[in-house]
Amino acid sequence: MINGGSRKVDYVAPPGKRRREVQRAAGPTRFVIYGSLRPNRDVELVLACWRFARHLSETTMHLLLRSPSRASLTEDAGVWRAIRENACDSRLHVDVLPFPTDDEVDAAVADADCLLLPYRWASHSGQLEHAYDLGVLPVSARLGYLPDQVALHRGLVGEPVWFDWSDDAPYDHGARLLEAMQTAHAAIQDGWQAHDADKFADHRRREHVGIMARYHALYQEGQ
Repeated sequence: MINGGSRKVDYVAPPGKRRREVQRAAGPTRFVIYGSLRPNRDVELVLACWRFARHLSETTMHLLLRSPSRASLTEDAGVWRAIRENACDSRLHVDVLPFPTDDEVDAAVADADCLLLPYRWASHSGQLEHAYDLGVLPVSARLGYLPDQVALHRGLVGEPVWFDWSDDAPYDHGARLLEAMQTAHAAIQDGWQAHDADKFADHRRREHVGIMARYHALYQEGQ
């Protein structure tokens, strides 16, 4: 994840800078969701399923959210209502920041075990890439080009824990989400290990060089 300029490149998670601990301490599985509340991510369903799932009682949920506007409070009223209704659960930790910095987002993800990506629709996901950069287990809807993103890193990273919302079965969405979260929880508690951080960092650097070269070639063609 980069914000590139002609001379300087700023990474959200610089290759090799930060790693999830190799041997996690015993304790609850830690789920995280971050960013703004958008219609294409079903945070309300996540909270309803997670809060009352007895097989997820030994888990925590961290929401790192961008501060809402008056418009978003209206548009996302159902989600904010669900957050307020579940805030009494000590396993739920909600952070609302003016605009989370890269370091704050990195810290939240690196401190988690699983990054939840409950997309209703999407094409590409920078958050999926972020999970791999920081060595956490992605739990993601299988849609758009997300499987193709994973395929670009095949042999260097493992598959996310996928759940499938792509067919016309809306009454099954909660069950599929819950099964995926339970699968991820079991994997973490059984000692799941992330991919080799050094190899992936080298891959990221090579990938970046190739991307910038292609951009340079495109700009040169336009001159």
